Amino acid sequence: MLGLLFTVVAIASCNKKSDDNVGNGYFSIGSTSYPLFTGFLVNNGHWGSATAYSYDLSLLTRDFYLYVTDDVIDSIRGHGQMFHFNFYASDSLSLNPGVYVYDAEQLGTAGTFTNGNVFFNFYPVSLRYDSIRKITSGQITILKNGNDYQLSFEGKDENGQNLTGYYEGTFYLGSSVKKAFKTIYHSR
Repeated sequence: MLGLLFTVVAIASCNKKSDDNVGNGYFSIGSTSYPLFTGFLVNNGHWGSATAYSYDLSLLTRDFYLYVTDDVIDSIRGHGQMFHFNFYASDSLSLNPGVYVYDAEQLGTAGTFTNGNVFFNFYPVSLRYDSIRKITSGQITILKNGNDYQLSFEGKDENGQNLTGYYEGTFYLGSSVKKAFKTIYHSR
């Protein structure tokens, strides 16, 4: 969760519109589905006592403004649903392809993910949300071709509800606090 807080706080401002890095996907909880439109990835390096490299991945619905410079997110505005994971990978430069399984013990071992959450009606500026679902089991398969990713996920939340999803596209990087030159806006 601290990584999510850093990710959101390290991002903030506005300017031009663009349709770059638009993805295609969805996530479902039970029988309710939500479209996923774009995502951003933060490389946290080694985190705590983890032996692998930590990455925060957030996938967003269409209801967000993303302020971007050279494919690096400067800030996020708006509100909507956000599907968030903390991955542990062996590659120090990118999230490597493979199957990542949920690690309840949060050991930070390569090939695992922790702190999976779905935020409903999430406001990144104030860090408010109406509700949250914690992912308590599952696996995520990641394929990569150049800068394009393909993710498929399945698991359960803390209420035992099935959670599934798919995303295909590129990711913005989320490690900069530079001023923005581009804006991405997609209305409901």
